[in-house]
Amino acid sequence: MDGLCALVGPVVVPGETACWECLRRRRLGNDSNFEESALLQASAPTAASRRRRLSPPGATRLLGALVAAEAIKVVTNYTGSQLVGRQLELNLVSHTSTVHDISRLPWCRTCGGAAALPAKPDPAIDLAHSASVSELRKRLSPIVGPRTGIVKQLVINDRDANEPLALSTATALIAGAAIPSRHSHHDEPLVGSGKGTTPVSAMVGAVGEAIERYSASIYREADLLRASPVALGKGAFDPRALCLYRAEQYLEPGFPYDRHDPKRDLSWTQGTWLDSGDPVHLPALVTFFNYQAPKGEYLCQVTSNGLAAGSGLEDAALRATLELLERDAFMMTWLEQRRPQLVEPGEDLDTATREVVLEMRELGMDVCLYLLRSDVAIPSFMCISWGDGKNRPAATVSLSAHTDPVQAARKAILEQAHVGPYIQRLMKDPTQKIPKTAAQVRSLNDHALYYVPRSRLGSFKFVRAAHDRALPLGRVRRTHKGSDMQACVAALAAAGTRVAVADVTSPDIRQTPFRVARALGTYLQPIDFGHGQRRLANPRLAARINSNPHPLA
Repeated sequence: MDGLCALVGPVVVPGETACWECLRRRRLGNDSNFEESALLQASAPTAASRRRRLSPPGATRLLGALVAAEAIKVVTNYTGSQLVGRQLELNLVSHTSTVHDISRLPWCRTCGGAAALPAKPDPAIDLAHSASVSELRKRLSPIVGPRTGIVKQLVINDRDANEPLALSTATALIAGAAIPSRHSHHDEPLVGSGKGTTPVSAMVGAVGEAIERYSASIYREADLLRASPVALGKGAFDPRALCLYRAEQYLEPGFPYDRHDPKRDLSWTQGTWLDSGDPVHLPALVTFFNYQAPKGEYLCQVTSNGLAAGSGLEDAALRATLELLERDAFMMTWLEQRRPQLVEPGEDLDTATREVVLEMRELGMDVCLYLLRSDVAIPSFMCISWGDGKNRPAATVSLSAHTDPVQAARKAILEQAHVGPYIQRLMKDPTQKIPKTAAQVRSLNDHALYYVPRSRLGSFKFVRAAHDRALPLGRVRRTHKGSDMQACVAALAAAGTRVAVADVTSPDIRQTPFRVARALGTYLQPIDFGHGQRRLANPRLAARINSNPHPLA
């Protein structure tokens, strides 16, 4: 009994389903005050409470009858129990009921958790092809659920008056206790966001982003290798290839990162080089989303750059690699002030995306599409919405990369349709402050808010210089043959760089339609957030660097 609700189940099948401990911790994670509730549970006496409970007349008899009925099903098997690995929640006043699916914890001290289950092959389900929102929700159980889900809430957002009607956006809220430690992301909301031209595609994107953050935050120290880069030799990803910091940066007062010492032991996890398929040890710090590095091993800022969820490991690895490439192309463009190529989308986009562009322009968003110049020849686009600095930010930026130029352009445009109105809402929010100086840029949102005033458009002079002639999107060609992954590998090799990928799918997510991958590139310029955080030890960078904060949120 829980207030005015009766809870029955789960029926536990040892070795096959979630146990009581899995249920307890999943429900705890979905508690709105999970941290306080966890402390209360840990400190509460083991004896049953003597507090008198208020319940409707006959509630105890009803609950007893439900338990007896399920017990008979299990013992006699005259019909299958509907509560195997599930819990029934019955409102004792309205008699409405809900059944909550329960996924096993990654590792459980009672039942072994999902890690004890046989490995499943990559899923064959394409969630984006779900016929309806209701069908998608069924496919996402038990990932999504308000009582026991890894994602406690998945909603289609109400449209803002300044958003295109042709765009759907969604938000996925991760259960509070799902990510056990916050690392440097304590100020980031535990949410995933998605967008698309249909509600289903927006919801899939939101859940995917939530799952990638959750899954990449689940690890066990005992599974990691402790060794120095020198001891591992060529079998390790050289931390210097992550683009760390120049010597003068370490001398700055309060600089938060440790110098790399090749003789110092680090924690490593297993990965694979994309080009050769050979195994390689990857630094745990930058592979996982919230790895708790010991003192002296915090080598650089950790972000979600190169972290992606997909419908299989190859799909996730491709998405992760493309994100690395889009961020590299953008950061190299911004830091070296490379002039991009203005592109006219025209009729090459699909009808739904053209409608989004039309509606953005009707809303007063002066949207322009640019092809970024990069030595890694994978089409990378930047979409900018220019504004007056009063009703709309002076500039908001979105990115995308794909081997198919039309796909890349489409994704950059849809991202702008989502992020542009979001930054517009922030600029009008009295609780948000526009940084007065570059030194005040600290958070992700600060980077975008810094370019709300029109007076800062001078930072985009090298971009706006490209407005003399537009290239039709149809003339932007795919640069390499073969599959999307083969094209990426070929482009990376031609540029003299490589990418390694780690499978960071947690044991519980491995039982779902998702896989999660982290990609790390050699000397691919990573995104950074906050003043003084730039990773400048990159031989691909010129000596003279753009001092203005980048505008990407």
